[in-house]
Amino acid sequence: MGNICSISISVDQPISSCWNRTTEHANYLCKLPENLVALGTACERSRELGNDVKRKVHIAEREQIQRLAQVQGWLW
Repeated sequence: MGNICSISISVDQPISSCWNRTTEHANYLCKLPENLVALGTACERSRELGNDVKRKVHIAEREQIQRLAQVQGWLW
């Protein structure tokens, strides 16, 4: 009489994980146009903020105020 051995492997988790990743990627692709618009808007706001900081730094330097190291890091 031999030993009887049974191995059970569940494929639910790997399939579910793969499906979730696939749907996440599909969502990224479906929302690509609106994400690109949002990215463009965020980039423009970032440029505007950078220009404002540069302007304030320029005004402060005319008044002989020295830049902080943190501001130097923002600008370059």
